[in-house]
Amino acid sequence: MPTGIKRRKTIAVITVAAIVVALALGLGLGLGLGLADRVPSVPETTVSLTAEPGYAIIFSWEASDADSYILEYEYNEYAPGTISSVQTSELSVRIDRVKGLLKYRLTAVKGDKSATGEWQYYSVPALVLPQMEAFEFTDSGNGVLTVDKSTLEPVVFRFKGEDRTVTNYEIGVAAPGEEGIPEVQPILLSDLESWSLYVNRSGVWKIYVRPVTYIGIGGVNAYDEELDALYSEFNPFTVISVAVTL
Repeated sequence: MPTGIKRRKTIAVITVAAIVVALALGLGLGLGLGLADRVPSVPETTVSLTAEPGYAIIFSWEASDADSYILEYEYNEYAPGTISSVQTSELSVRIDRVKGLLKYRLTAVKGDKSATGEWQYYSVPALVLPQMEAFEFTDSGNGVLTVDKSTLEPVVFRFKGEDRTVTNYEIGVAAPGEEGIPEVQPILLSDLESWSLYVNRSGVWKIYVRPVTYIGIGGVNAYDEELDALYSEFNPFTVISVAVTL
């Protein structure tokens, strides 16, 4: 009798142990499958900008449980309706800097599962060309004032590692008593250097001049695409006041 009892106890212990191991294996397998089957989380995206010489927009995020990420973006003002995408296993993406509203979203990918964040918006400020230095005029007689070329300094700025001289400007004239910014016309640097102001009455005449990123040809503005993508069309005016006594 004692021997039989001992044997039954041994069998019972082995059976219970086998059940516990089986349950543990099943639970572990279930957890493993659950983790593998889980939709990845989408991390928060931050945006930063670089200027000279790279001019880039950099998207970055913290690591999540994803294997890779897909960044979609649209230059909302410069190329509306065109959505581009970049897939990477890194934690950042670098694209060309373009002024205006930028639309973007991030997708996290893990195996055949993915999750996509909401569309986000970021306003990329336009760059501004340097303001032109004031220049002087010489009296050519008969109510004609001509730019003194020796005092005119063209606008020079740094762009992608090189110094560029602005060759295109806008100019306008406000006669004595006129308020506000006058109508302006495009003018080449070579023409500005010999430009003349014709005055017909005494008072303070104001000349408005500023650098621009386009060339005015026959009433049509031809833009430098590289500069237009980054720089504002509304650069600050230099206002030159000339007191005239006739």
